[in-house]
Amino acid sequence: MRIGVNIPDELLGRFEPLRSQVNISQVCRETIQTMVEKYERNIVRLDDVEIEEALRSISQQEIEWMQIVDVDWEQMGYEDAENWIRAAEWEDWAQRQRTLAAIERQNQSDWRTQRPLLGGKRHRAKIFHDRLTEYLDRTREQSDEFSEWRYDNNLYLDVQAAERVYQRAWSTLVQAAEEKIRLAYREKYENLNRGKPQRPNPGLPAHLAADSR
Repeated sequence: MRIGVNIPDELLGRFEPLRSQVNISQVCRETIQTMVEKYERNIVRLDDVEIEEALRSISQQEIEWMQIVDVDWEQMGYEDAENWIRAAEWEDWAQRQRTLAAIERQNQSDWRTQRPLLGGKRHRAKIFHDRLTEYLDRTREQSDEFSEWRYDNNLYLDVQAAERVYQRAWSTLVQAAEEKIRLAYREKYENLNRGKPQRPNPGLPAHLAADSR
């Protein structure tokens, strides 16, 4: 393989008296070979048991730290929506519909206005604020080394982006549940009315009303 070597003009000028005595390509090859051999000799030292254990410990520490900051906000949104659906009662669904209707009247489609709260004294499913508080508490509980590592890697949470991902996931699942409720209601209503005799039209004569059934 051929590679190009950049040499400053000033150095090349100083090298000119030696050009007839030195093969530049050979010098480059020998220098590279010396560096590679030195590197390979030193790499062998890393096979030391204590060094391997130290490296493994550092790797495990970074994995644990990464698990703290690498949160799947979308999955949390789906999980909390599922819990909300389990706990919600009729009034909660009705309140949600009233809230959405008010949002539509005001021409507001912002996902942040759709708060998934449960009313009354029943169990309250977690919302984004709860999840964010848990996240912040976990990061505050960590060591100074964790804070330095997070700073060095610029691993800070974009709260608005996290909330957007969370809330869209939450709304997607709850909207799907609402559609399922509507379908079930429609089917039940149709089954209740199927087979019922139709009432005669009171505006028609009796014999025509009978024929219209």
